Amino acid sequence: MLHIPHGSPRTQTGFTLLEVLVAFVLAAIGIVALIQAFAGGLRNLGKMDEYVMAAMVAESRLAEVGILYPVAEGEMEGVEEGGKYRWHVLVSPYEDPDGLVVATEQSPGLFLVDVEVSWAGARRPGIFRLQSLRAGQ
Repeated sequence: MLHIPHGSPRTQTGFTLLEVLVAFVLAAIGIVALIQAFAGGLRNLGKMDEYVMAAMVAESRLAEVGILYPVAEGEMEGVEEGGKYRWHVLVSPYEDPDGLVVATEQSPGLFLVDVEVSWAGARRPGIFRLQSLRAGQ
């Protein structure tokens, strides 16, 4: 006669094949998400580099008005950085919407200086704009 011992059955240790496959799939999904986030960050870094350069071009053009060029009504345009960045400066008399600024002979009034820098981006063109007021000469 065959004797079957009573007691607790033998317990299994380790992972089944299904558990291992599920773990690999979850790890792969996580790695893909991290790679996509990293690539998106690199794309944004490239865009920010273009905006920083455009801001530097706009600031230097704005600084020239009143120093190299007189503060008077007119327009100027040109290119920077090997033709990548096009800039346009428009100087026009400032019209105060509230009527608080009054021009006299001693102070000829204010001029609005509008600087626009544009460039051809990888996906779409970029535009950066600065505006400032300058006292007329």
